[in-house]
Amino acid sequence: MYSFSKRPLLRPVIFFSLGIVTFLEGNDLIFIIVIAAILFMITAISLFNYKFLLKIILCLSVYYSCGYVISKIKCDINSNDHFSKKNKIIRIKGKVKAPPEDKRKYRQLILSAVSVSTRSGDYSCSGNVLVWMPISDQLLQVGDELVLKSKVNCIKNSNNGSGFEAASYYQSQNIYYQTFLKSRDYIVYSNMNTSILQKSKDIQMAFIRKIKRILGEGDAFDLTSAIITGYKNNITNEKRSYFSKSGVVHVLCVSGMHTGMIFLMIRQIMLILFYGRKVPEYTWLFTLIPLWFYAFITGLTPSVTRASFMLSLWIFSKCFNKYADPINILCASALVLMLINPFIITHAGFQLSYIAVGGIMVFHSEIATILQPLNKIMKTIWGACCISISAQLTTTPLSVYLFGIFPVYFLIGNLMAIPITAIILYASILLLPFSDLSFFAEAYRFIIEISTTTLLNCLQFLSNSSFSTLEIKDLNIIDVLLIYKFIYLIYKWGKTKSTSYLILILAGLIITINYHFTLS
Repeated sequence: MYSFSKRPLLRPVIFFSLGIVTFLEGNDLIFIIVIAAILFMITAISLFNYKFLLKIILCLSVYYSCGYVISKIKCDINSNDHFSKKNKIIRIKGKVKAPPEDKRKYRQLILSAVSVSTRSGDYSCSGNVLVWMPISDQLLQVGDELVLKSKVNCIKNSNNGSGFEAASYYQSQNIYYQTFLKSRDYIVYSNMNTSILQKSKDIQMAFIRKIKRILGEGDAFDLTSAIITGYKNNITNEKRSYFSKSGVVHVLCVSGMHTGMIFLMIRQIMLILFYGRKVPEYTWLFTLIPLWFYAFITGLTPSVTRASFMLSLWIFSKCFNKYADPINILCASALVLMLINPFIITHAGFQLSYIAVGGIMVFHSEIATILQPLNKIMKTIWGACCISISAQLTTTPLSVYLFGIFPVYFLIGNLMAIPITAIILYASILLLPFSDLSFFAEAYRFIIEISTTTLLNCLQFLSNSSFSTLEIKDLNIIDVLLIYKFIYLIYKWGKTKSTSYLILILAGLIITINYHFTLS
């Protein structure tokens, strides 16, 4: 599907990821076997003097080994100064690492340990602790320092039959221990809210307060604050279900789509400013300011940060008049993020966002050629359909595997939701700065209330319609890989019309049917 020579970063990303996955499987034997197999292949190839093939295998083995080794280094539990290596711990002192999240009756936060007190003295340490505390307690922020007086325990899988493996889930986020606190089990040591992440959250909350001052409480405020800033605490489970069943849950999760809308708006403003003239290449650098400011408004959520980083790479290539292949940019951003945090590969948001963008890059142009609408309005609608189909084509197998449902009306839902989301986003950016003036505040309230009411009614209608979702609970990882293989083969057959690909598709179908028949 891809030309590796034109996309040199594709190989490193694939094999670096495989190294991380091998580590996450928790079995050093797999790594040893793979390395032994590679060494055997290198020895065999060197006898036949295939230098080019030898060079490729050596490079791939280095990428694979780096993924495994970096994951092992980044894994806190392997560190000699991890707090779990200390005996008879009395207290643990740490900093709040991420914004707290409310989970029903409890508030969840992640504490990064900095020191421990034992019977033999105080020691500096590392490691993360998952902290559960009463939701009625003081709301803590990133950077707050706490002293825990309660006992920490290993996170274990629950035996309630839900299928959720808590230990595996949190270990993939580099968290191995947890504690349940009562009000007397901790003290706030100091408030050191100077981190960039906390400053970002402060900006986000300032925007939310401004939106609330204009719109008041209600659906309009709840949806707007979620769509603009990613603050979803006020969205009820019922309303969340409208979005998930309609296949537009990404609207509520500020993501690459929102960042792309911001970038398109900035680009349009620049074209207007330089009307009739070529936009100078260096001026693209100025688009980085509003782009990253929006990332700050959203609290530097991972999805927006990823999208902003990808667009930043593209902008730099544009400024220096260098061609940057979109797949290469996608791979570069993924590689940088995995180098910083290898365990990000386990996050569903990371997986789905990169697969969606990759799907759009690969399939959009091919799908767009199926129809050639002459009408401008129909051309716009067809363009939106192509983007939605491209993204859904690559994300569906994984999302069904992760969540067990397939939204049947995803195309209709996206055609309804995306234009309304754009109206809410652009109205907020253009009118909120002037909302101290009553005219702009009233105009903003009018636009937002009509848009959010329309959006909610449309999605409610879709989600309550017959056959709005299909439940698929028995999909396994082998099925997912087979589906992606079929997508690849059908794509190649569609491009080349080669009989060999058609034979492979039919053979694959026979093997898959036989495999499932044998299992049953």
